[in-house]
Amino acid sequence: MNIKENNREYNAAIYIRLSKEDGDREESESVTNQRKILKAFAKENKYKIYDEYVDDGYTGTNFNRPDFKRMIRDIENKKINMVITKSLSRLGRDYIETGRYIETYFPENEIRYIAILDDVDTYLDRNCDTVAFKNIMNDYYAKETSKNIKKTKNKKKLEGFYYTSYAPFGYKKVSKSGNLEIDEVQADIVRKIYDLFLEGKGTYQIAKLLTGEGIEPPGLQMKMKNVVNNITNTTDKWNHNTVRRILSNQIYIGNCVQNKSKKISYKSKKMIAIPEEEHTITKNHHKAIIPIDKWELVQKMLGVHKNEKIRDTDVLFKGLLYCAHCNNKLSIRTKVDHNKSGDVTRRYILCSTANKKISNSICYKRYINYNKFEEQAISKISEILKIYINSNAFKNEEALRRILDLQSNKGSILKSI
Repeated sequence: MNIKENNREYNAAIYIRLSKEDGDREESESVTNQRKILKAFAKENKYKIYDEYVDDGYTGTNFNRPDFKRMIRDIENKKINMVITKSLSRLGRDYIETGRYIETYFPENEIRYIAILDDVDTYLDRNCDTVAFKNIMNDYYAKETSKNIKKTKNKKKLEGFYYTSYAPFGYKKVSKSGNLEIDEVQADIVRKIYDLFLEGKGTYQIAKLLTGEGIEPPGLQMKMKNVVNNITNTTDKWNHNTVRRILSNQIYIGNCVQNKSKKISYKSKKMIAIPEEEHTITKNHHKAIIPIDKWELVQKMLGVHKNEKIRDTDVLFKGLLYCAHCNNKLSIRTKVDHNKSGDVTRRYILCSTANKKISNSICYKRYINYNKFEEQAISKISEILKIYINSNAFKNEEALRRILDLQSNKGSILKSI
C-alpha cells in the first residue's frame, strides 16, 4: 500500500489498551506487544503515526478512558484521520458503544479504522458485516470474565481472603491475602475514640478533640493517594463521620466484613449498597483491638443517639423538653449580644411550632429563660431524688433485690450496673 490511498494522506493514531479486569493475558496483550505490532503494521504500509494513545489498566466495557478521550479530541480537531488497534477488543468490549464508534462516529468524522488481527478495515469493507458479530462476542467474553472473577473472589472471601487496597486504620497488611497485624500507634487512637465515646463525648466532640491535639486523620496517616494528592484545608482535620465509622466497624473486634457493595453492571463502575444480611463476615479473622463487650455497648449507644449531633455548646436538657400546650418539642435557642463590655450569651426556650405558619398548630409565642429553668429543674430533681434515697426502700437490700427480679429487662439492668 502507498501512503496515499484514494488520493488521501493518512495521519494515524495507534490506540493501545490493557486491562486485567477483562481477563487480558499480560504476555500476549501487553502494552509493549501491542505497540510492537501496531508500529510494524504502520511501517509496512507506510502510514504516518501522528501519536500513540495508551490506556493501561482501563476496562473495555466503557469508554471513559483518559487517552481514548484525548484521541477523540484530536479526531474532532482534524489532527488524525485513521485509528489502528491490534484487535476490536482493544478498542472496546461493549458491543453497542464499539459498534456506534465504528459504524457511525468514525464514518461521520471521515476516520478510517483498522483492527489488524480481526481483519477489519472500514475503507476496504465499508459495511463491516462481521464487525457486529465480533463485537457481541467480545462483549460476551467480558461479561463471562467478570462473572468468573466475581465467583473466584467470593470463594476466596469465604475462605478468609481479605480484599483491601489499604489496611483498616489501626492495622497493617502483612500479606497479599489481606492478613492483618495491629499497628499499635494507630490502635491507641482507636481505643481512645471508644473510651471518649463511652465517657459521653459525641462524634463531633471527639473529632474536634483529636484535631485539636494535632493527631493526623486516617487518610494522612495511612498515606492514601486520593488524600495525599488532594490536600485541602480540611484534609488534616478529623470528621465526625470518620469517628462514627471507626465506632461501628466490626474490624476492631476481629471480624472481617466484605461484600458491602457491588457494581450495578460489569459495564459500569457505579456501586450500590448490599443489604446487611447478605454481607460476607469472617469472624476471628485477626486480632481484635476492642473487646467485644465494649464494642456491643458502643453499638447500643450509637443506636440510641443515631443522627443526634452532640456539641460542646449543647445544653443539659437538649431534646428532652416538650410543650405543655401542644405536646410538640420545645426549642432551646442561643443568642449572642455584642456589647461594649463584651459578648453576652443568652439562652431561651420557645415552642417549636410558635413561629411556624401551620393552621391549627400555631402555639403560644412565649419565651422562657433557659438558664433559670435549668437551675430550678435541677433543684427540683435533686429534692425528689433525696426523698427516694432517704426512704426505707433504698435501705432495704432485700426489697431492692425483689424489685429488680420483677423487672422484665432484668438482664439489661444488671449489665448496665
